[in-house]
Amino acid sequence: MSHVASHNRSALLAAICAYLLWGALPVYWKLLASHQSLEILCYRVIGAFVLLAFVCWSRRKTDSFPTVREASKKGPAILLSASLIATNWLTYIWGVNSGMVVACSLGYFILPIFSTAIGLAVLHEKGDRAKLAALCVASIAVAIKVWAVGGVPIVSLGLALTFLAYGLLKRKTLFDPLTGLLLETFVLLPFAFGYLFLGNYPIATHATDLLLLFGAGLVSIVPLFFFAYAVRRIPFSTLGPIQYLAPALQFAIGVAIYHEPMTRLDLLSFGLIWVSLAILPFSQLKRAHLRGHYSRA
Repeated sequence: MSHVASHNRSALLAAICAYLLWGALPVYWKLLASHQSLEILCYRVIGAFVLLAFVCWSRRKTDSFPTVREASKKGPAILLSASLIATNWLTYIWGVNSGMVVACSLGYFILPIFSTAIGLAVLHEKGDRAKLAALCVASIAVAIKVWAVGGVPIVSLGLALTFLAYGLLKRKTLFDPLTGLLLETFVLLPFAFGYLFLGNYPIATHATDLLLLFGAGLVSIVPLFFFAYAVRRIPFSTLGPIQYLAPALQFAIGVAIYHEPMTRLDLLSFGLIWVSLAILPFSQLKRAHLRGHYSRA
């Protein structure tokens, strides 16, 4: 196996791990439902920064930290990416603990549509009829959902757009994934500490509560690290099909575990999205079969 092929396979595996972990997150946030969403976010930021700093120190990666000049040049990009991921985190926590796990899953079902569209239209990645067909079917599904709710699904679109912008920004950064995540959480630290102290929140004293609150940092950085590694090594449009893993798992959790209601239009919308998901791998398998057939001829 070539060096490039090995890197591509590692990136693909990293992407799959990231989305499976994100898919299981609703269960974790439900355990913290007694806390306010902003409070959870603050602990999440602090916990993530502490863990990232420890990992950097243990791996002796401090020599890879940007200089003051480098950081100042990338300051606006770091601030923007930190704001995007914080907004995404907060929207997701609030949505899950407000009984909208299925709505959150829709946001991440929409995300691959936007990713594929941006990959084809903006990044000029190679497209084919299968990708265009999948985009059309998924777009119809989203339109049905918008009509069903009688307006724009704010939570769903908010999650999709903030994470799409975050992913695009991560592709352009010159920092390695670990350093980038550390800088983002560092930028958010003053806001996190300020909100916790100025908000006069009681300090959690129960061991389980403390573990869950600070554990939010761990469940945040692990999938983000996998994602940051993958997004710079595989085509953006290739991420499209993989990204359906997270919302599919979230959807199953919302319906099967938390018994969120599903209308016929909801089922139709999700059904069309799953059809669009099936188009891409089917097309890829067909092309692989044809290549094998011609290579043997």
